[in-house]
Parts: sequence; structure tokens; C-alpha cells
Amino acid sequence: MYPVQQREISGALQPALTLQADLAAGGVRRKTYLLVSIIAAALVLRLYDLTLYPLTGDEYGSLAEAKSLGLNWNSIVYSAVMHFWIQLGTSELWLRLPSAFLGTATVAVIFKIGEKLGGWRSGVVAALLAATSPFNIYHSQEVRFYSFFIFTAAAFMLATINFAWVKPEVKPNWRGRAWLLLAGIGLFFSHFIGPLALYVQGGSALYAGKSTRAKRFWLMVLLGLPLIGCALLLMPALHHQLWRVYQAFGNAPNSFEPAMTPVSIFNLAKVAFAGFIFIFGYHVYPLQIALVLAGGVLSGLLLLLGTRKLWKETPWGILPIAYLLALIGIYLVLDAAGGRLASGVSPRHVAFVWPMFVTLTALGITSFKKPALYILTAALLLLNVVSVRAGWQKEWTYGNAVDYREAAADSSRWLTKDTAIIHDGRSRDEIEFYFSKGAPLIYSWPYIEDRDLVARLSYQRLIFITDDWEPECRRDSDRLMMDLNNQYSIVDGRVDYPFFEYLMERKPAPESAGFALRRGTNQVQQPFSNYGIEFKDLHLPLSVKVNDVPLTVLGAYGLPNLEGSRELSLPLAQPVNTKRMMFLSNLIGASGLRSGETIGEVLVENKTGTTLSIPLRIGNEVLPWDQQCGDSARCKTVFQWRKRLAIVGQNRYQGAHRDFIAGLHGVVFDLPESQEVAKLTIRYSADLGQLYIWGVALPPAKSNADR
Repeated sequence: MYPVQQREISGALQPALTLQADLAAGGVRRKTYLLVSIIAAALVLRLYDLTLYPLTGDEYGSLAEAKSLGLNWNSIVYSAVMHFWIQLGTSELWLRLPSAFLGTATVAVIFKIGEKLGGWRSGVVAALLAATSPFNIYHSQEVRFYSFFIFTAAAFMLATINFAWVKPEVKPNWRGRAWLLLAGIGLFFSHFIGPLALYVQGGSALYAGKSTRAKRFWLMVLLGLPLIGCALLLMPALHHQLWRVYQAFGNAPNSFEPAMTPVSIFNLAKVAFAGFIFIFGYHVYPLQIALVLAGGVLSGLLLLLGTRKLWKETPWGILPIAYLLALIGIYLVLDAAGGRLASGVSPRHVAFVWPMFVTLTALGITSFKKPALYILTAALLLLNVVSVRAGWQKEWTYGNAVDYREAAADSSRWLTKDTAIIHDGRSRDEIEFYFSKGAPLIYSWPYIEDRDLVARLSYQRLIFITDDWEPECRRDSDRLMMDLNNQYSIVDGRVDYPFFEYLMERKPAPESAGFALRRGTNQVQQPFSNYGIEFKDLHLPLSVKVNDVPLTVLGAYGLPNLEGSRELSLPLAQPVNTKRMMFLSNLIGASGLRSGETIGEVLVENKTGTTLSIPLRIGNEVLPWDQQCGDSARCKTVFQWRKRLAIVGQNRYQGAHRDFIAGLHGVVFDLPESQEVAKLTIRYSADLGQLYIWGVALPPAKSNADR
């Protein structure tokens, strides 16, 4: 071809080539804008209502570890960053910003993982799911290292894929190696399970890069080493030594060592529950059947399709299997080895699996073509939005979420110049963060050990606070409360299990031996016990009416109590003239008791020493908490609340997994004649169950109750 002709053809094609280049550049810009928009949306979702929930639980541990660097080597990198971060401020918003930024950065990393494994479309879907994930948003809004754990797990996954998935003739550059090294170090020090996450992803990368023959050998090695490790962890001698190491480097309590619990089917059920949390987050109630069933089935199907696509189209088919085996191993072994330290292994402890979970879901979606791809993406985005909204609405929470902000607001109304706050050690950090700095803080343990010290307290008011779910600690608090009742009366309070906050006022000297009555209603200012998790969904205080007489419910006293006593004695500070007694109660754990069976009695003693015995019979004067008083019963159900499914792990109780309407039942006892009542004694005689006394009143003889 002549040069002139070549120039003419090139000139003729130039507009077409320019148009093609412009279209390509425009496509790149649109893709960039879309990705930036997704990341921006992720940041907005993580910053929105960042302080909706007050600091809780382990967040205070993170603050302590940031202040005393080296206190806990579990995620020492995060603690080091926070050590300098808190020098610039300690507000809730400021403290949670690092986690929000890390959660946002995770979205970008997951986009690259999805793009690498399934193409640009898979990357976009993965980024959309990660940006709106209720699980990731939750951990991006807490002062805790789990957002860093998730980020480093995703970063190391991407680094290994980039490093291993190259052509044999192409050597990885220094940047790839540096990224791999940094991500690996970050993951190793991000969490105590970080080394296992490093092993799972790193081993899978080694396996993916081997020949077919070599893969068999590596598979045996990669599976064999964890099995040996699991067997060693369940050996009591090694378990003891590892616990000592954890105490030394993990800021664990020195007072006890958890006993191992047996492996059961319940451990495997926790694997499924971890998947539930990955999908719905921590605020979707598990018994929202329609939402949970639809979302669970859809997500499960997409996970299977994503696994199939990864297996058939990439050399990384081992990844889903490796992560699943790691997940099962953690719940079978670590959960048992951890014993009854808390509720065992929680979904946050296996958060390193979540990036793989999201990526597989995205691959499952992109295995479909349009319009099914768009419909499935929209469906999962809607599922995420509904789940995130549940958190904003505070519909339900997995675990405890005590609102110390509101508790501090209550205490501010109670504080006077002569008020002290007496607390257990578990609530000290929360009190120091939220409560007024003017009131003296008294640690309760010395007063529990030496009961004579209680008599030396000279404050006019005490604000009693405990926030402990352990039975032994609750028993100690109950004992201290009874000792304090010799000098103080409980006049106000707030309960949000396991948090109990009571305002106690010093009794006048002549009344120190008895219990005072509230003005107007003559409700006895009775003692309270720190009841168990059964009443987690009941938030106090509340006001109820028994026969048109208003009673204030600040707490309850359980019989038998934590020390086994079956009797509650209530000597009154002053005898009161009355014709009736009102009794507010319910029963738990009473499924083995027969209707009509007498389970106790109330003894009414007047000032002359005459005693009247009033029987308490099931279905008549008292009733279990899951029933309502019928027309033929003397009692009336005066207050009801929804008792929800309780996910309490190894601390489960009878009825924990039930969802029902619970109630408080009030009854009015007519006395034979008007008399001066000086003392009440309540006894529980049944071999099963527990009777809770929520209120006792002796209304004046001329009150509405006597008309």
C-alpha cells in the first residue's frame, strides 16, 4: 500500500478512534464516580448517629488500654493509634471516628477483592453490600478494635490474592511485597484470633498457587496443623498455661480461670448465629420470622452460588471451605475452652470471616444476568437498610446496652452536697465518664468484706450502682443492699438489666430498725435484690395501679434469694392503721407447680402481736409471669411487657428461648378488721420456682381501696 493511501485511511479512521477513546475515558470516569459515591455513602452511614448509643462495656476497656499502652497486647496497634488520638479529645464522637474511617476504608478494599475475583461488576456489588452492611456499620461506630480487625483481614486477603495470582513469568514488585507484609503484621496484631485468620488466608494462598499434585500434600498440612492445635487447646494443662498468658498480656481478670465446657450441638448452632449477625447485624430481632426467613434463605442461596462461581472460575475455590472450617473450629474449640467467662465466642470474634462472606454474596449475585442481577442487588440493599434502621430505632439489641447517659441524668437530679455514689468495680469507668465529678465515689467491695463499715457511712444520701451479671457478684450486692437498708430507705431508682441504680436516703434515727411507707399510698419501701436476666426486657421505674391505688415499681425481691433464704421480713418503721394489703408479684420457673397449690404465705402482724396468715396459691393470689389472671382468680394482671428471646449462650435459663407476654399480678387482701399493722413476713415454701415481690402496700383505711 502506498504511503499516501495509508495516510488517507488513518485520517478516515481517526474520528472513530477518537470517539472510542472518549467513550472509554467516559466509562472510566463513570466507574470512578460510582465507586467514589459508594465510598462516600459508606462514610455517611458510619458517621450518621455516631453517638446514638452511649459507650458500653468493652469500649471503656479500649480507653484504658489506650491510656496505659501495653496493658493489653490484644490489638496493640489499635491501642497505639488511640493512645495519641485521645490526646486530642475524649468525646464520644471523637473517640469513634477512627473506627468509622477504618470501616469506610474496608469498603474500598472489598471492592478491589470483588473486582479481582469476579470483575468490576462483582466489585461494585461487593462494595454496595459492604457500605450498607449493618454488621460493619455497627463495628464502625464503637471504640473497639473490631473495625481494625475487619480492615486488616480484608487487606491481607487482597494482598495475598494480588501476590499469588500472577503469571509465573511475572515477579511481584516491592510494593506488592510491602503491602503483603504490612497487612500481615496488622492482621497478626489486630486480635488474638488474628494469627488464625492469617493462617487461613495465607495457607489458602499457598494452596491456590500449587500444582494439582502438590495441592494434595498442602491440603493435608493445612488441615492437619489446626487439628493438632485444637486437640492441644482442649488439654487442661495447656489450657491453664494459655490462660496465664492471656492474663499477663490480655488485660484479663486475675481472680478466676474459666472452666472448660463440653462441646455440644449448641456450639454448631452458634456458627449459624454468626451468619445471622453477618447478614442482619445486632439489632434485628431473630423472631421477625418473615424478614429473617426471607433474608436468610436468599443470602444462603447467594453464598452457595458465589462459592460455586469462585470454585469454577478462579483458583481460589479453597477459600470458602477454609473459612468455614475455621469458623466451625473456633466455635467448637475456643468456645468450649473459653468456658463460662461470658457468653463464649461471639460473632465479633470471627469478624475476619465477614469480608469473605460479603465477597461470596456479591459473586452469587453477579452469577445472574440482568435484570435478575439488579433485582437481587436491590433486595439485599433493602435488607441492609431495614436492618440498619432497626439499630437507629433501638428495636432490639444483641447483648447489653446500658444507657449510662440517662442514668447520669437521673443521678444529677438526686445529687446534693451530702451525696456519695457507692459502686461495684464493673461500673467505675462508666461513672467516671458520664457522671458528675462532684460526688465522692465509694468502692463497694470493702463494705461487702467488712459489714461493720456500713454503719460508719455518714452521708445523707447514697446512689447505689451495680452493673454485674455474675451470680456471686449479684449475691454480694444483695447482701450489701440489705445492710444499707438498716440505715437507708430506697426512694427512687432505675433498672436496665444488668444495671441497677438506686437512690437511698438516710432514715430518721427512730425508724432505723424498720421500713418506711410512701406518703399517700403507704407502699412499703421494701428491699430489692439484683434480679437475673429473666427480666432483661423490663425497664424500671414504672407505675401501676392495683385496685386504683398507684404503686411505684423500682425493683423486686426474689424468694428464695441468692443465698437460699425463703423469707422476707418487713418490720415497719411505724405501725399503720389499715383494712387491706396490696401485693404485687409474679412467679418464674414454676412450670412444675400445680394450679391451686399453696406456694407460700403472707404473715400480717399487728402491734399487739396477733398474726394473720394469708395463703398464696397458684392461679388465685399469685401467678407465673407468662400467664394472665383469669376472671375466677383473686389477682389481676396490672402490667404487661413483651419478654423477648434471650440469646445468652452458656448463661441460658428456663424459658430463655421463648417469646411471650409477661406480666405483674396484683392482689388485694381484705383484713378481718381495721388494725395497726406493725410487721409483714412473706414466705415461699414451694420446692420449684422463684417468687418475685414487686410491691407491697397498706393503704390508709380511708383510701380509694376501701370504698
